[in-house]
Amino acid sequence: MHGLPCSEIQNLSVYSTIRIILVAILMKKIVLTDFADYNFILIGISSHDEDYRVCWHLNKLLSVDFNRMADIDILHPKSGQESTFPLFQFISRQEDPMDNQELPLSEKEELIADEMDITYQLIANRHAAGNLIPEQSKMDYFLMIKGEAAYHYIVDDLLKQIRSLPCVMAAFKIEPESLKSKDNLIF
Repeated sequence: MHGLPCSEIQNLSVYSTIRIILVAILMKKIVLTDFADYNFILIGISSHDEDYRVCWHLNKLLSVDFNRMADIDILHPKSGQESTFPLFQFISRQEDPMDNQELPLSEKEELIADEMDITYQLIANRHAAGNLIPEQSKMDYFLMIKGEAAYHYIVDDLLKQIRSLPCVMAAFKIEPESLKSKDNLIF
């Protein structure tokens, strides 16, 4: 700690030791980061269709049933305006071999069953005040696929299927960690 030998630090009072630590902390810039989980598949979709029509096509393609959820509210730092972005969600409950037994699930087995679930979310990217993900301004929607079981998808095949939809002009896989505004995707 700033050139003091360990033996001298041991001889200092608790108050002096705390004071030295505080000075050391103040002299360095400390950056605290959230450990958000960006462990999901993210696909950007460009489409001129309304969100409900995109949902309808994705419902048929993925065999899901999107439901409208509460909008996502984001405060834009530059403009100071709040934007709302529509959110659609479907949670696919995967079959658990334990479901056929009449015994109640233990907490560990419930956790395993939850990990088997796949959550699909379709989020609009556009609002008059700005985009949810400004660096992806060409994308109209984002499809997020979450859950351990989501990785059974072969993303390239899924992209081909999404691109084949009549309402989709383009679809691309996006690495969430590469986005500057990736925190807007954590809600």
